[in-house]
Amino acid sequence: MPSSSVPPRLQEHSPCPSLSISDLMLVRFLHRSSIRILLFARFVSRRGSSPDVPGPFTLKQAIPEENKSVSSLCVKVMDRLEGAARLMIVSDLDSTMVDHLDPENLSLLRFNALWEAFYRDNSLLVYSTGRSPTSYKQLKIKKPLLTPDVTIMSVGTEIMYGESMVPDAEWECYLNQKWNRDIVTGETAKFPELTPQVSNAQEELLEWYSENAKNNHQITHATERCAAGIIQAIGTFSLGPNVSPRDIRDSLKCTVEICNPGHEVVKFYLFYERWRRGEVERSDHFINNLRLLFNSMGTFVHPSGIEIPFSQCIDELANSYGDQLGMQFRVWVDRVSVAQICSDTWLVKFDKCELCGKDRERRVTTVLLSSRHAELPREFMWIYMHQTWLDGLFSGGEDQRPWLF
Repeated sequence: MPSSSVPPRLQEHSPCPSLSISDLMLVRFLHRSSIRILLFARFVSRRGSSPDVPGPFTLKQAIPEENKSVSSLCVKVMDRLEGAARLMIVSDLDSTMVDHLDPENLSLLRFNALWEAFYRDNSLLVYSTGRSPTSYKQLKIKKPLLTPDVTIMSVGTEIMYGESMVPDAEWECYLNQKWNRDIVTGETAKFPELTPQVSNAQEELLEWYSENAKNNHQITHATERCAAGIIQAIGTFSLGPNVSPRDIRDSLKCTVEICNPGHEVVKFYLFYERWRRGEVERSDHFINNLRLLFNSMGTFVHPSGIEIPFSQCIDELANSYGDQLGMQFRVWVDRVSVAQICSDTWLVKFDKCELCGKDRERRVTTVLLSSRHAELPREFMWIYMHQTWLDGLFSGGEDQRPWLF
């Protein structure tokens, strides 16, 4: 995509200053009267380029020494990955990733399941929002947002990393060079027509879209809203799997080509949610299938510290069918990480998030999966599970609820 066809605003704020705009695929989502921007970055081999241009490269290799302070976004987040990111999604939040007209958050939950099942282990998720850190944290309480690798806030002036939201001090120092807020506010006060908060430049973006995007195959006009449009774009550009596990109604059947420990965890908790919501048939088939998937000698360590046999947990789940029928009850997983500890055994760590009405709980969960003992083809056997409350997010007294996973 020639840089001349990109609005100057986008050229100036490319997330990786050392990469040309042609290294990025710009995707704009046009829905009714609003237009939003997404950036998908793929790190690909530059076949046919001059000999002095590297082939497959990582961001660390691509960033010149003099740009490292500006490009810390492109450096620090790579530590989680073994190599170059397979895919990087940079998304605004309000009316882009988050649909405020979707009270059930279904499109966001569909994206969550897709990302954690197929992309979390080798790709990067970046939120870029005009919200302040305080406003962003308030949104996280209201909406089932995944934990991004990077959060860019306050219109690009604050960059933070990971769950702990570690601030990028280098970026802050870079922006503070020769910056004097008092001078700026003093000068702008001379113009009463100016307001501190700018608009979305909606007319400008719509005009740019009509002039440049219609015949550009690197830009897609999504027909679905918000996070569902992001899933649609992944499919349009053939960036990878684009069928969310939430779109597969029989969650216990692996009907996709890619079957991995992360997908196994997502699939199980989708069934767990649907069983308790009464959205699947109350059949012994499902419970018997669970008994094949969970080792008969396996143990679940509850956040209270009590050890419970898997068999008892399955019995409790069987008796909990439809106990959340008609309720606002949703379950999703976040921060899935997988470590293969031997040829047929994996250690999977993730946050299990559960929303029930206005109450939300989050458990740090560690699971041991094995393919050696699995009794079903292309399945994993659950050997062990351990959960702890995440930072005291369970605020009740003694937990009298059933011993559910």
